[in-house]
Amino acid sequence: MKPGTVVAILLAAALPSTAGTLFTGFITPSSTTSINAGTYAPGLTLFITVTGTANLLGGSGEFYVTNPDGSLAVPLATCSSCFAAQYAYANAGAIGDYPIVNGQGDGNNHFVGGGANYDLLNTNHFAPQGKQTTDTADPLALRFGTLAFAFAASPTEVSTTAVNWQMLVGPNGVGTLPTGSGGTLQLIVVDTFYSNNTGGYNITISDTDTAVVPEPSAIWLAFSGIALLGFGRMAKRRRR
Repeated sequence: MKPGTVVAILLAAALPSTAGTLFTGFITPSSTTSINAGTYAPGLTLFITVTGTANLLGGSGEFYVTNPDGSLAVPLATCSSCFAAQYAYANAGAIGDYPIVNGQGDGNNHFVGGGANYDLLNTNHFAPQGKQTTDTADPLALRFGTLAFAFAASPTEVSTTAVNWQMLVGPNGVGTLPTGSGGTLQLIVVDTFYSNNTGGYNITISDTDTAVVPEPSAIWLAFSGIALLGFGRMAKRRRR
């Protein structure tokens, strides 16, 4: 085997393999229909990266800006003349203002980073996705602005069961997703009123964790092997 070939093998063993991108796209918060993000076999682990924010009052010239998990990117305005002030109960740690329906919740906002899953100003108080509860400590409640996912049996089937939808990634926009029994991955931004939404989320789905880096010991092992090859060649030359 040629020395150059050996070097290539040693480096390949130390460095991570190139990620295979399975899906890239832009998910707009103004769409009332879910986006097909590909059909996946059972038992896989997908690596997700999401960037961007959604402004759920952008068309009104105000700000209700969310991260991909529905937490607030910035606190909502509290001025009396601001439309956004009517959603002040969405601010992180709001006490006593969060709506209570059917005795669910304690009136406090327990969502980490703020956000809301109940629209006090819309006749459709709850979004079609997520558990319909005003208990903000319930993990099945999905906040407005959340990039949510559900698996469907086929590309033409649309998931209509609210609790089938789940949050895709946390506030940092990075996460993993097991495909379970497989199916077509659907994505949607959770909300009750879509026409005044702006911004959106850029998403990349890969079959390899692009954050993986080689261990220092692996790199040292590879270059130790290269160094030994170099010394071996030098010794051969001296003996000639």
